[in-house]
Amino acid sequence: MKILRIIYKTICTFTIIMSFFIVSAIIQIALPFSKFKKRKVITKVSAFHSKAMLKVLGFHLTLKGSLPKDGVMIIGNHMSYLDILIYLSFFEALFVTSVDMRERLFLGQVTQMGGCIFVERRNPRGLPKEMRSIKEFFNKGFSVCIFPEGTSSDGATVLPFKNSMFQIPLETGCPVQPIVLKYSKINNQPFGPNNCDYVCWYGDLGFFPHLMGLFTLKRIEASLTVLPPIDSNDFDNRKALSTHAHRVLKENYHNDQDISLVHS
Repeated sequence: MKILRIIYKTICTFTIIMSFFIVSAIIQIALPFSKFKKRKVITKVSAFHSKAMLKVLGFHLTLKGSLPKDGVMIIGNHMSYLDILIYLSFFEALFVTSVDMRERLFLGQVTQMGGCIFVERRNPRGLPKEMRSIKEFFNKGFSVCIFPEGTSSDGATVLPFKNSMFQIPLETGCPVQPIVLKYSKINNQPFGPNNCDYVCWYGDLGFFPHLMGLFTLKRIEASLTVLPPIDSNDFDNRKALSTHAHRVLKENYHNDQDISLVHS
């Protein structure tokens, strides 16, 4: 049965990804839209394919709280490439990721076709230009999502934040919208050190072996908790804003108290 499950999910995943590539290529090459209009359309295409992919993978998601408004900087804890699929299944946003991701085989092509914004974390001298590009999208009403940890983790906690991107809400006045992603069960077993590597992709874990392990699972339960937005105007500098945002996100990640639930 496990082999049949892997074969079925491999075929479905390949079909969904090829559909995504074809539709995104048509939008980018053939449609006479501005770059902002194209990003809007591609974001909708990405959201549609993300929902299909998560259904194939056996995800059962719960949303806690209200969906974020447009034009905010979304921040979240980061555990895997799956994070983006989960976010897009609920709301549309542009994602900021590293140039390292663009250089990865397969994931690089997917993130490029999906309209991700790439930043060079290894060279801070290019940061002002990159932030100007991101602010352009805010000015056009986009929500932009970043993962301030700067890397993915095993889900044991929320890693310290890099604060450079928090300069953007200080300069634009846009709210910071914290969202907590939390896994609860893997194949009906509580999420923890024994099974976290099935969904968390971090360190030196290979992508394709991780994907094959993911294909063996029957059911994955996770939740997104949308916290109250943070007013960036209440902070004098990005370090203070980053520190506060990290505390809020980390406290809520380790808080097991449920609030009103809306099922996907």
